Amino acid sequence: MTLQQLPLFDLAESLRRRDAGMAQAAEGRAGWLAYARGVAEAIARDKGSVTADDVRAAGVETPPNTSPNIWGSVFNDARFAFLDFAYSARPEAHHNLIRRWGIREAMTA
Repeated sequence: MTLQQLPLFDLAESLRRRDAGMAQAAEGRAGWLAYARGVAEAIARDKGSVTADDVRAAGVETPPNTSPNIWGSVFNDARFAFLDFAYSARPEAHHNLIRRWGIREAMTA
């Protein structure tokens, strides 16, 4: 039997797995996503930018029995445009880099 070494780094496969994880977490959560996106949009319009930490601080919680991957789906929407990175202030996030988002129409106006 011959074993084939899988590539250590495969960008296409990484993106496929990311997208599959977000889609699986978001499945059946359209109402929650609409609510979270509305909160995120309001924060971004008020402050000029928004992160997942901001949305959580506004009281939006991860739905029960749902993967935290759903938070990536919140900003996977045409309203939002990536701005830059920030560090998470949530202790359980261990100061990880998170994305900061703006409202797309506000950036092109």
